[in-house]
Amino acid sequence: MTDEDMDAERGQTEARIREAIRRQPPMPALCGEVARRIREPNADFGELAEKMRMDPGVTMNVLKLANSTYFGGGGRVDSLRHAFVRLGARRLFQLVVAQGVASRMASRLVGYGLEPGALLRHSLCVAMTAEALTRKLRLGFEETIFTAGLLHDMGKPVMDAFVLESGPQAQTRLRNEPLSSETVEMDLFGITHAEVGSLLMTEWGFPIDLAEIVRAHHRIAATTLHELPARMVRLADGFAACSGFGGGSGEVNSELLAEDKSKLRLDPEAFDQLAEGIPEKAAELENMLTMIHRD
Repeated sequence: MTDEDMDAERGQTEARIREAIRRQPPMPALCGEVARRIREPNADFGELAEKMRMDPGVTMNVLKLANSTYFGGGGRVDSLRHAFVRLGARRLFQLVVAQGVASRMASRLVGYGLEPGALLRHSLCVAMTAEALTRKLRLGFEETIFTAGLLHDMGKPVMDAFVLESGPQAQTRLRNEPLSSETVEMDLFGITHAEVGSLLMTEWGFPIDLAEIVRAHHRIAATTLHELPARMVRLADGFAACSGFGGGSGEVNSELLAEDKSKLRLDPEAFDQLAEGIPEKAAELENMLTMIHRD
């Protein structure tokens, strides 16, 4: 096959992937509304809370999450009012987003070689680690970094069918080469899972800054306004993979991990202490979200 033929094939596949993004089922209405308002400085949380109360399923699921070790940990939360007081409105709405997207991230991704729950568990680990780093360094974007970490690989469920279609040799490259998965994806499809995830978030009405962090989390040089949060997500992504909670992207690039720690002026020992216990909490939360959607 000539280079021209390969370029034409990549272009056709990219067009099909972009069409697949447009065909994705919409977010639950309440979840989408929360996503749009999560960064509004004057959001009417009272109105949103009332809408939550009108959906018993969402209310029950959010209260389950509010009582988890990670989100709760300080006594039983037994009502939305109590959850608002204990956790704060923005944290509560992060839980709405988490339970709204969990079912899409909990499936087996055959093309990427991910067992059921693996992507969700990885994404939760990334979200928790990025949030802990941001809080420690007091960087001022704590309200968005958990959601950005949670959704950083949302493009993979969309692309998985195309990875599977590409055949065993391409799948082996994607899973095993010591390269960023984005490098292989771009070579195969002309678009990466980070770009697909960003486009999907835009379709769903997520804030532009969140979509940009997701788009740039492997290629920090591709962003200027969101370098720090994108770097946080990339560092947390590497930590999750080193902890055995990989996202199916081959070997960890230790040079990039060292670069991110250096740029953020993080002492490696302090980072390890900061992230201690997060993988176990991510596994607990993944089990809880999986049971919620199984019920």
